[in-house]
Amino acid sequence: MLFKLKRSALVLLACASPAQAFNIQFDYTYDTSGFFSGNNVARRTVLEAAASQIENQLAGVSLAAIDPYGVNHWTFRPVNPTTGATLSLADVAIPENTMKVFVGARNLPGDAIGLANPGGYGAEGPWYTQFSARNTATHYEPFGGSISFDSKTDWYFDADTSTFEDFGDREDFYSVVQHELTHLLGFSDGSRAFKAKTSSTGYFTGKNAVQLFGGNVPLSLDRSHFKEDLTFQGSGLVMDPSLPTGTRLNLGPLEYAVLKDIGLGNVQHASTAILTVVVNTVNQKRAGSVTAGYEGATTHDVGEKISILAIPDAGYSFSHWSGGIQSTSNPLKFAMSEKLSVTANFVLKPKTPVSSSAVARYYGIFADGVSPSTKGGWRLTVNPTGVYSGSFTLNGRLVSLTGKFDASGHSSKTFVVGGESAQVSLDKDPVNGTITGELIVHGNSATFRGDKLPVYTDASPCPLRGIYTVLLAPESLIPIPVPPQGSGYAVVNIETFGNVMLSGKLPNDSGLTMSASMVDGNRIPFSVSLATKRDSLEGMLTFDLDADSSDLLGDIYWNCLSTSQKGAAWKDGFSTTLSAVGSRWVRPEKGKRVLTALEVNGGKLDVGVSLDGGDLFDGHVTVNTANVLTEVPPSPQKVRVFVTPTSGQFSGTFWDTSVSPSTGRTFSGVILQKKGWGRGYFLKRTGITTVAGEISLNPTP
Repeated sequence: MLFKLKRSALVLLACASPAQAFNIQFDYTYDTSGFFSGNNVARRTVLEAAASQIENQLAGVSLAAIDPYGVNHWTFRPVNPTTGATLSLADVAIPENTMKVFVGARNLPGDAIGLANPGGYGAEGPWYTQFSARNTATHYEPFGGSISFDSKTDWYFDADTSTFEDFGDREDFYSVVQHELTHLLGFSDGSRAFKAKTSSTGYFTGKNAVQLFGGNVPLSLDRSHFKEDLTFQGSGLVMDPSLPTGTRLNLGPLEYAVLKDIGLGNVQHASTAILTVVVNTVNQKRAGSVTAGYEGATTHDVGEKISILAIPDAGYSFSHWSGGIQSTSNPLKFAMSEKLSVTANFVLKPKTPVSSSAVARYYGIFADGVSPSTKGGWRLTVNPTGVYSGSFTLNGRLVSLTGKFDASGHSSKTFVVGGESAQVSLDKDPVNGTITGELIVHGNSATFRGDKLPVYTDASPCPLRGIYTVLLAPESLIPIPVPPQGSGYAVVNIETFGNVMLSGKLPNDSGLTMSASMVDGNRIPFSVSLATKRDSLEGMLTFDLDADSSDLLGDIYWNCLSTSQKGAAWKDGFSTTLSAVGSRWVRPEKGKRVLTALEVNGGKLDVGVSLDGGDLFDGHVTVNTANVLTEVPPSPQKVRVFVTPTSGQFSGTFWDTSVSPSTGRTFSGVILQKKGWGRGYFLKRTGITTVAGEISLNPTP
């Protein structure tokens, strides 16, 4: 997954008086570039829909009208959303319980896609103290401001915001509007009430948010967002410093709890969310159904435990869930959080009924392919009559495949992928069932081979089941910014029956998810098409729990066609090989540190940051037996590190003093317990340039 929302300027706000409905009033006067006018008027619909969701939740908020009269006058100084200049508007009237927001678009600097600014004001007469009282340590009462949207961004304007569909790697306008409006509502270090509830160590301490979150809530370096990649009830947060492309997020209970803590009246936090369940079709025919009452769009309480069973029609079998949740479990069980869309996928099954134990499953990757068009993975299910179904993933594209082996165990198919003609030949060994084959795409060929997947049961579970942390390191940390030179990472969960779930990040900040199966008892085929459709990865992870320094190794081929990251050194694409190394993760016992090696040196840990082959800085932290990390002694870099004991992931922040003014950077990675250290990456954005660097955590000698 790829993160790109810009940091927004935020603060200020208005007064209080009884009212019945909260209203966000958009003003298009300064939309002189025509971003919302003419043929673009549909964009207003999305803008208003995003605001409406907030208005409904703030129904209990009361704000006094601003109605100049007599000796009471004021000057509103918002930022012109199209030019960036400061406006000076005399005696603007704002109805009660209303926030006035000027909107427009311009080419924003750097990689920013949205910028909220409350502007300034001046007041005369008795009003002066009234305006000052709107921004205090106990409450923040907005009167509005302006929002500028980036005119060069590839936006997604949803025609129906009540549903969720795949929109590739575009930026979701609906989500960004909610993010920026929340800044204007006071979610900002510039809001005195927000700042009063921010600890010196960078946590939000408002009682409603703390009670809901289960503790103080970590904030970003700028103290105006939640900590990057923070999740709540299993979902991402709108007030993350950056939002993922191709993803829809709504303001949720935690954001509304913060607004209540800064005095926005009787905030009614989001207690319900919309779940959309879709059933796929096979050959344009309906293939199955789901538990009655769940198909389509339904509303559920946040936190509600949901179980949905996928029910195949005659002639079909259930394959997997895709969309917001990727899983092969049936029924699918989860707790409802944010707006969610999932698809129940079914595939054709043999016309002659056979027992599940007689069906053979195969899963692997293509070998010998020298072209990206012949790199990827394959999976097939074959019944005793020779009928097979499955799919190929080729250079990020998914192709379904069905057919039947002839009496000699041979099958050949012709299909189209990415506009190119492709042929595949398959041969099934009649003795051991092994499948071999050759793939040809546009004159480029690759071979593949696969044995039947091992069958695991509750009585005989997969011996490798457990959690593993995996580092995806570049070929070499050469001082060339292409490809990204930091280390990506993943957390691999191997279940009882050999099913594999993988999630993590690549060093260009792309999110990484994959579902797979164990093959040969000790290997995982690694074949991933990222949501951006611009990146694909393939390779093989091989386990050896008896090795001294690692539990798994592998080489992963990474092909990136291009990137939407503005100014990225790798924006035109690249191909490289990542060296995968990993180890089993065992959650530390209570009172034990995350790394055994830390026990012998008093819990001291070095934090190294390197860029283009050179050291940016080298800091030090101590790790106590509660796994709280503290920088000792404090440095200008202000290093902060957070470790997740359940998964071995870490994240953190530091101040980059190599630039002026110093700038906050975030980083993330994983700890390899068997090696006794951790690695990860960070992005450095300077002006319009983005490069990647390496993070290392090592026990102090």
